[in-house]
Amino acid sequence: MNIVAGGVETDLQMRTLAECGCPHLQGYLLSKPLSCPCSC
Repeated sequence: MNIVAGGVETDLQMRTLAECGCPHLQGYLLSKPLSCPCSC
């Protein structure tokens, strides 16, 4: 099962999740929300 940790906002959160084996992250630390380039 692939798991994505959402809401990552600090470097400590990112490091802790990586140490726990969670390689997939999303949140403001990495990028602000992006709009979809298509008109889905």
